[in-house]
Amino acid sequence: MKIQRSFISFLDSNGIQYTKTDSLVSFNQEDVNFIFLCDAQDPNFFRMVIPNIDIGTDMSQINEKLDRLTKNYKVGKAELLGGKVWLVFEQFVADLSADNTSLFIRSVKILTSMFNELRTMIYGGDSSINTENSSSET
Repeated sequence: MKIQRSFISFLDSNGIQYTKTDSLVSFNQEDVNFIFLCDAQDPNFFRMVIPNIDIGTDMSQINEKLDRLTKNYKVGKAELLGGKVWLVFEQFVADLSADNTSLFIRSVKILTSMFNELRTMIYGGDSSINTENSSSET
């Protein structure tokens, strides 16, 4: 898949280590696990995800916080799946032959910013939020 090859080239050029399977690439940035997903059936579309964020046992008002986070970012979504938060950035890429470096940088920055805002919403900035996520649960 061309978009996946382009993304791997981006990771390589930035010295970011990754693990690759047919449809996903996982990598770690600033102690946060990311997954890049693409599908051969939709070659101009990709998803980048921070999966399985453990927000602890206090689930009070979590849906309202996730809705607010999604509304604030518009291009990123915050969803609760199985008691864990997933942050998702989805993008259509019109020109697969173009240099999409700025798009990849933007997707990582948006998800990182969403993650940091989520941490502040839930813990007041405490870094104890857990991102022990696993690509096998995608």
